[in-house]
Amino acid sequence: VVLGADGLGPLEGVVKIAAGFGHNYKESRCAILEDETLWCWGRNYSGQLGIGVSGTGYEQELLPVQTLGPYGGFLEGVKDVDCGYQFCCAVASNPFDASVTQAFCWGGGSYGQLGQGALASSPTPVAVVTDQVGSPLLGVTSISAGSQHACVTTDDHQVFCWGVGENGELADPDAGLRPWAEVIPGLEDVAGVASSISNTCAWTAQGEAFCWGSNLDGHLGLGFHAADMAVPQAVEGLTEVVEIEVGHSLVCA
Repeated sequence: VVLGADGLGPLEGVVKIAAGFGHNYKESRCAILEDETLWCWGRNYSGQLGIGVSGTGYEQELLPVQTLGPYGGFLEGVKDVDCGYQFCCAVASNPFDASVTQAFCWGGGSYGQLGQGALASSPTPVAVVTDQVGSPLLGVTSISAGSQHACVTTDDHQVFCWGVGENGELADPDAGLRPWAEVIPGLEDVAGVASSISNTCAWTAQGEAFCWGSNLDGHLGLGFHAADMAVPQAVEGLTEVVEIEVGHSLVCA
């Protein structure tokens, strides 16, 4: 049983939990509560708990701590959360307009996985942007983190990704590292997205499935392996798809 912040009873009102990639059981976990706040615990060496501190002396938290907001206070209106390798991301309310949702990330960011427009880490949530000028990514509906990249869906049914793209996980053959979000071309009417170590899949409102990135173990469902794909590939033979989960070396729908 996960204890609450005071350690006296269980953490209550949990609606979703996300676990980060890591080398052992101490990697970070985060939970969204019914009041749309976010609480995280576990490893924090890279700032992946989002509590404003990291490094020596702040390596871990044994009880849940509330994730801070990007401009003070706490992250509010949290709708979704996921964690990658030493970083986490969430869909939450815009601090100045609660009716608008956007993506925030925190933790290790040396590979652009925070999407803030720079190759830098942050122990406090930072807004994901869509260009080097710093335009925020708005209208975000869901988020999924891979090892060192992340993707979101938006209210206009598109997918945006950022971070490491060396195996085609950003659907851009020229993107080695990209610290800002760009739309994935060739996808329409997207209903959801799922990311893993070095590949990503999405499904549409029509029940179609598309995958891209590493195909080392046949992750992309193409009937062959070894060739990475930097363009979304339709998974033939699948219809009426309503959800996809992407693991370390397999995909299920």
